[in-house]
Amino acid sequence: MLDYVVNFAADVDTENGLLYAAKGLAGGFPGHYYLMPYYMKVQEYSNLESRDLWEYELALSPAAIERLVAHVWELRSTYFDYFFLTENCSYALLTLLEAAEPRLRLIERLGSPHVIPADTVRVVLKESGLIKQRAPRPAVLTTMKRRRQVLTPDEVDAAEAWAKLPPEGAPIDLGTRPAARKAAILDAAYDYMRFLTGLKNAPTPAFKRKEHKLLLARGAAGVPATPISTDAGVAPPEAGHDTFRLSFGWGVANQQGPFQRLTLRAALHDFLDPPAGYPADAVLQMGRLSLQFDDRARRLRLDRLDLIDIISIVPLDRWIQGVSWQVWFGVDNARELGCDRPASDRAGWRCLYVGATTGGGTAVRFGPGQRALVYVMAGLDLGTGPAFAGDHAVRAGAGGEATLVAALTSWWRLEARARWFYYPLSQSGAVGRATVTQAWQLTRAAALRAGLAKANDYAEVSLMLHAYF
Repeated sequence: MLDYVVNFAADVDTENGLLYAAKGLAGGFPGHYYLMPYYMKVQEYSNLESRDLWEYELALSPAAIERLVAHVWELRSTYFDYFFLTENCSYALLTLLEAAEPRLRLIERLGSPHVIPADTVRVVLKESGLIKQRAPRPAVLTTMKRRRQVLTPDEVDAAEAWAKLPPEGAPIDLGTRPAARKAAILDAAYDYMRFLTGLKNAPTPAFKRKEHKLLLARGAAGVPATPISTDAGVAPPEAGHDTFRLSFGWGVANQQGPFQRLTLRAALHDFLDPPAGYPADAVLQMGRLSLQFDDRARRLRLDRLDLIDIISIVPLDRWIQGVSWQVWFGVDNARELGCDRPASDRAGWRCLYVGATTGGGTAVRFGPGQRALVYVMAGLDLGTGPAFAGDHAVRAGAGGEATLVAALTSWWRLEARARWFYYPLSQSGAVGRATVTQAWQLTRAAALRAGLAKANDYAEVSLMLHAYF
């Protein structure tokens, strides 16, 4: 924990979201190498941001380590243009390893212009003998949840009472429970008390008084620390599917008839992708381009473009409070307007619009193994483009959506989503959309999906084959 780490990061000089994205994509931020103690990075990632970490020990020779240190020394006073998708922190660390060990050709192994941290790990692992061993470092939040899992309901109540004890309150009597059960309660209480106080904050005198009482009670239990799993809450990055996805499929719609669809996604993961190696409560998709060929019209067109699609879920939890949220920005078809009818004057590109959606709400996990998730969000939607020519090319409204995601088996997943938005100043009026999709994992690199989609009077069924590489 006291060893030094080399970190490459962008010097961000703006809090404006649009400017941040534009400069990050265009290389507008300078990137610098920094040195700091390892415990500071653990505090930032594992404690403050609740990220589970994986450590990979490199098998570098003493001479290679000397070259690495010398190279970092000569880079300390310079900078590199930082590009979010290409020459980013992951790319910079690979170049650092190549400088340390010139025989390595890690950059050549990437195989794509964009670089994602998980790709960095896979590239290093493909180099025979470069990794000695791998070890997990679970986040404080993961550890706290696991300590709570071994408690009975009344023991959870006792741990919560200890964690929320007033600074001047009397210690809580845990009765005649066995010493091991008292220790388990107090260990969970201590983690929860730290979480409630906020790991970003320095300990206050009031916290220290509470901590002193709790630690005295824990010492009186007279048993060693309660054993707990040291596995991270998420499998290692290399266990997950590759980040680039190519999809091809067929479908039929009630308005334009049969079609074929080709989709390319630069990154990264959605709820129906194979789950190993990715957080269970998050979606992050960037650069997802979908093209469609309509058989009857003999026409190739843009179906959808997701520049950014993020869903962050915080399931309801007795000890952990938070808001689930989502944001989407891209290009879509306004099929609910009847654009795909043969006689429509908005066919093809005239049905497109640039849009943005954002919202927040609540979520809950349930069922055996908590494998089912339901979330409900209220939100705002804004769009502009030729599809809304009769509305001064702009449409704005509010509404919400509800989504069910379920892991039916280890290889079979289901997602059902319904959304309703009302646009008061638009010809669209109320717009309802719904999708039901099932996904079957064939291999680590392939999956099959069947879906039903509806948007007002428009309806389609489709079958898509996904390949990850």
